[in-house]
Amino acid sequence: MHRILVDHIGELTARTGKMLTSVADADGGATSFGDKDLFYFDGVPGDLRVMPYSDGQQMTVKVIGTNEARTEVPDKISVGKCLLIHPRDHYVMGVLDVAALSSLRTAVGILLGRQASSPGEAPAPRLGIVGAGRVGFYTALAFQRAGLIDSCAAFDPGPGAVERMLELCRLESGPAVVPCSSLTELLARCDSVVLATDARRPVLGGADIDAYGLRFVASVGADADNLRELADDVPGAPVSFLVGSPLCFCLGDLKRWQQRDLLQPDGVTYLHQALAAPRGTAGPTCYISTGFPMLDHAAATFAYEIATAHGLGRPLAPTPRTAR
Repeated sequence: MHRILVDHIGELTARTGKMLTSVADADGGATSFGDKDLFYFDGVPGDLRVMPYSDGQQMTVKVIGTNEARTEVPDKISVGKCLLIHPRDHYVMGVLDVAALSSLRTAVGILLGRQASSPGEAPAPRLGIVGAGRVGFYTALAFQRAGLIDSCAAFDPGPGAVERMLELCRLESGPAVVPCSSLTELLARCDSVVLATDARRPVLGGADIDAYGLRFVASVGADADNLRELADDVPGAPVSFLVGSPLCFCLGDLKRWQQRDLLQPDGVTYLHQALAAPRGTAGPTCYISTGFPMLDHAAATFAYEIATAHGLGRPLAPTPRTAR
């Protein structure tokens, strides 16, 4: 999955952007982005999510859990599978692992958000990554493959995290990674910052955005009710909000701000709207996304097409024909 998506990241970005723009052209509502049902179980940390999407020709359902205990798989924030399902008969045509898929489609969303907020001849971003895990690595790679950066700064307090990201970027001929010893050092180096942390506590506030002259901030880590990445003074700052989809208000910082009447859905621009009518903003842009099924669908169907064309993967056992 990693190899397929990384080798075709430009094509995936174009496909995802086209899908989002088609929603804007059709003036689609929240249901146009799929659905997300969350399930909680007593005594079990985190949640289990079922995320279906159909474009009329193909159907996908991602089943994914937040891996907060990390007893069996210690190095993944989320674990699960994405099923490609026949759109009429509903049998499973393919099963895809979602570790690389979810992380890379998140990175593609961030890239599209940055491109939509800075159209035309905007200067190349001085990019900083806070949280050097899978999402941070794929974001750096996506920005480089799009021709926006040759290097990026990275900060992560986890032992060895930045070193692993540096090695991965080297193996993939990605951007040069400049390690930072603190968040303050990273913010002083950058005008575009991506927050891809474990979101246990707010990382950035409105005062930080102003003090460091940040032009673009992406927050993608706070994708559960108990997670936070941005301080509550951000909605009151002179910031334009760009949100992945209406579904993103069901979790994290956006949900909390809506409940506290700090930010409402009518006070933001959605990614599909910005891509359909790109225009620069006078002040900084804050892109927030907690993921939505359309992004998974774009990546999963794309990967499945390439895999089947090249004979990759293992075939599922055929379903026997039986009379009712």
